[in-house]
Amino acid sequence: MNVWRNAVLNVAITPIEVGVAAAIGSDKSFSFRTLHKKCNTPVTQQYFCATCQKHADVTVKGIEFPKGNFIPVTDEEIASTHPEVRNLINIRKFIEDDTLNPMLVKDPFWLVPKDGVYAKQYSALRTVMLGSHRVGIGNVAFTDKEHPVVLSATGEGLVLWTLSNPSLIKTPDWELPEPEELSLKMTMQILSLMEEPLDVTDFDLETVAKKAALIEAKQAGAPVAPLVQAEAVAVVNVLDSLKESVALLQEQRKGRKKVKV
Repeated sequence: MNVWRNAVLNVAITPIEVGVAAAIGSDKSFSFRTLHKKCNTPVTQQYFCATCQKHADVTVKGIEFPKGNFIPVTDEEIASTHPEVRNLINIRKFIEDDTLNPMLVKDPFWLVPKDGVYAKQYSALRTVMLGSHRVGIGNVAFTDKEHPVVLSATGEGLVLWTLSNPSLIKTPDWELPEPEELSLKMTMQILSLMEEPLDVTDFDLETVAKKAALIEAKQAGAPVAPLVQAEAVAVVNVLDSLKESVALLQEQRKGRKKVKV
C-alpha cells in the first residue's frame, strides 16, 4: 500500500508509529475541460483587480473587517495560527461506536502498522477496540490545517476518518406525521422483497457510460443525439403505488427463481 506520510498515533502517553495511506482511490473518470471556442485550447484563470482594472500578478492574503474593508496578512502572521506539531494523531477519548453521528464522518485513511513493537501494540489496540465496540476521538494536523478525527477498528486494521464540526449540521425544520398501518405493512414488505447483498455493480453510474459513448462518438466524428431531460414526478395515490410496487417485486422475484432453476 502506498503510504502518503508517516505519523505517530498517540493514545494517552503511548505512541505508535504508523503510516498513513488513502483508503479511497482518486476518481479517474473523465471530466470536461474549458476551452477557448475560437482556438479549441484550454483557458487559464487569472486574477483581476476591480480597483485598478488590471490583472493582479502579485497577490497577498487578507481578512475582511469590517465588511468591505480588507486588511493584508503576511505569511508569517498566517503561520502563527498553524498547529505546533504535525503528523501527531492525538486520541483524547473513546466512545461507543454507535453514538457518533454518521453525518459527521468523511475522508477515510488507513493507518499502516510498522514492524516490531509498534505493530504489536497496533494489533492490541485494534483487537480491544473491536471487542469493546469503541472508537477514538481526537485531532491531527497532516499539513498546516488541523482536523478533528475518529479512529475506528476493522478486521483489517485501524482507519482514521476526518470529522465535520457538529455545528455545521443543518437541523431539519419539519415534523413528521404518524404513518398509516397499511403503509407500514406494505413498506416493510417492499423492503423485504428488495433486500439483496451489496454488489460492486451498485456503484456503476449510467452517466459514466454515457460519457464514454460521447468520447467514442466524438473521436469517430459521429453525430450525438441531444438529450431531453425531464423532471421527476411523484404519483398522487401513494397507497396504489405501494400495492403496484409489491406486485412488481413479487413478479421479479418469481422470475429470478425460475432462472436459477
